[in-house]
Amino acid sequence: MEGDLDKLMEASTIEFPRDLKSKELKKLLKYISNQLPAHISGKLERHINFLSPDDSEKSIDYGSINFVAMIRDTKNFRFDAFETYHNDDSGKISGIRFQTIPGYSLGDHDDKNVELWQDVRKVIESYFQQNSNPHQ
Repeated sequence: MEGDLDKLMEASTIEFPRDLKSKELKKLLKYISNQLPAHISGKLERHINFLSPDDSEKSIDYGSINFVAMIRDTKNFRFDAFETYHNDDSGKISGIRFQTIPGYSLGDHDDKNVELWQDVRKVIESYFQQNSNPHQ
């Protein structure tokens, strides 16, 4: 059972080679949209702390960002939900995780969804190959 969960998490999670700020996330999402092609719509949230002068030298502290979205492959009529995640306190995005169904193994998920995950993974890999330098 634990092996099934590991396979599901591996298939439904795409970890980026480097963490992204919101500006580059938008660039990546546009790239995915153009390459699949797909419509991606969602909600981008950012945690912001407004600090009093007594607490800190800076007045604003920008925290983590989160993007919750739907992706619809316009060519193959597949769709699914995903959200971003981060691995540390930097606030940068570490990857995306597609929605899974609790209690279902990888084999129980719709083949079209799993294929969409694989295709998005390939597009993301291509993006990072072309954009290996984050400052270009």
